[in-house]
Amino acid sequence: MSYYFSPKVLAYVLAHPGALESKQVELTVLMTDLRNFTTISERLGAKGTFELLNQVFEAQTRTVLEFDATLEHFIGDQFMCYWGAPDPQPDAADNAIKAAIALLKEMKNIRQTLEPEVQKLFGFGIAVNTGTAMIGNIGSLQRMDYGVVGDLINATARLESLTKYYGTLFILTQETLDALSERPPYRLLDVVVPVGKTAALKVIEIQHPYSPPVFAQIAADYSIAYQYYQQGDFEKAKRDFLALAETYDDGPSRLLAARCEELLQDNPKSWAGVYE
Repeated sequence: MSYYFSPKVLAYVLAHPGALESKQVELTVLMTDLRNFTTISERLGAKGTFELLNQVFEAQTRTVLEFDATLEHFIGDQFMCYWGAPDPQPDAADNAIKAAIALLKEMKNIRQTLEPEVQKLFGFGIAVNTGTAMIGNIGSLQRMDYGVVGDLINATARLESLTKYYGTLFILTQETLDALSERPPYRLLDVVVPVGKTAALKVIEIQHPYSPPVFAQIAADYSIAYQYYQQGDFEKAKRDFLALAETYDDGPSRLLAARCEELLQDNPKSWAGVYE
């Protein structure tokens, strides 16, 4: 049965029969998604796509289970797991970050096994978020699942989609950063209200094995430019972001420089440093 249910959920069910009523819990959620999946599927065909997904899910499952995660169901090419349920986990955020960094390596390794044309298309993004959600039995009298429901999941999905927007592999929220026992080098990329949301997210990028060697310097210079941006001094912010983009080929800086140009043209009457 552990092939069809997350091992942690199965163990909890066996230990507490009938005790899966919904409850509010503190979770750290990890979500990852493949890039250009429709195009890859067209190139590989049904059988090749099936084999690639199984290869990816096998690596992802093995990796996160090593860090004590609970698995959600696979949805298309999307993978999600979480920490903090069925039982509380004080080290949830720490394990999620360790799992995310291990996943970066696994996904890079998979990419190297693909044929050159598919390699060009194959990409991914990883997001980690922390907050409260409802967890328990979901479904009907004929079909029941044990799963997570709440804005935390929607926000994490929006966050994951922003990895493509910023051109980054891995981002997290301020809530996850605050929950870590020890903060790695990081930078505040942006404060945004994603499409379909009303609450702002602080988008964080931490240093990982695939970050530029000069990440700490980029983060320090980016912080200065971002302060100008939040204060509404878009000229200075654009100047500094452009310098970062040109010096370090930094995607987020290039994006923010273009946004500053838009804001200079729009000349917003009120500015709180939050971009929708």
